[in-house]
Amino acid sequence: MNQITQSLTGILLKPESTFRRLLLRQPMGLALLSLLLTLISGFASQWAAHADIFSANPVAFFASLPLKLIIFFCLLFLLSALWHMTADILGGAGRGFTLLLLIAVALIPFWLIGISAFLFLVILNLPVVHTGVSWVLVFWSMLLIVSAVKALYRFSWIRSLVTLVLPVVLFGLAWMLMMLLIPGLDLPPEKLPNCLVRIFELLNS
Repeated sequence: MNQITQSLTGILLKPESTFRRLLLRQPMGLALLSLLLTLISGFASQWAAHADIFSANPVAFFASLPLKLIIFFCLLFLLSALWHMTADILGGAGRGFTLLLLIAVALIPFWLIGISAFLFLVILNLPVVHTGVSWVLVFWSMLLIVSAVKALYRFSWIRSLVTLVLPVVLFGLAWMLMMLLIPGLDLPPEKLPNCLVRIFELLNS
């Protein structure tokens, strides 16, 4: 317990050096604790955000938990895999499973999301403040993930940021291109933007 307390304090005050120390052993216990408290806090936040609905029908809340758990863990594994693959392309030499554990640890700021929701949504009725706090927690957690990537793959800050941002940018560009191309498949060439006409010409050449 004392070791976990020291790790938590270190992540909050000196995240990069603490992540490097955690690399000496697999932080399985701390990662599981972080995931558990993050999920509890997240579910509490969901309840607070829709208290009027879930208070009248609590069964609906508990019935939605399995699906939310599946989505959460799918996103966690997907992002870990994408970031590990990107780090490998950029010359990093770390393990994907270790990155998964460090990302779980980096979710520690979200332990506060449930407290913020009940305080600012249920008690004080200040949703704007809760939104602001939520964005601060997201930014804080992302900084911790950058520190984790930097420590694991021994990257610079710039390369660590590129590791996190590059897959998101490429996916966004691919999605936008797909959304542009699919509606244009049934349109005659004269009704297509010039850029799409050129793309179709390249694809058919």
